[in-house]
Amino acid sequence: MELRRRFRLVSIYGGYHNVARRKVKPFVPAPPRRSCGKNRYNSKREAEEVAMQQELMFASEGLKLKVYHCAFCGGWHLTKRL
Repeated sequence: MELRRRFRLVSIYGGYHNVARRKVKPFVPAPPRRSCGKNRYNSKREAEEVAMQQELMFASEGLKLKVYHCAFCGGWHLTKRL
């Protein structure tokens, strides 16, 4: 049975040095952004469209919504506070 070499010789600045072979780590996608427990919209435009729809649905109650950017999750949210 033949033994495999754990190191390979690499030329660095004219000399040869033993360098350990490194295992390649598999690609792992980035974890999803943190959630702050609210409805998150990916863009300001998307949040504004939802706000308009909600205002039309609840026009009899006089609902006014404002869009704001959340520093915690990086998304856009709606608020009734003006």
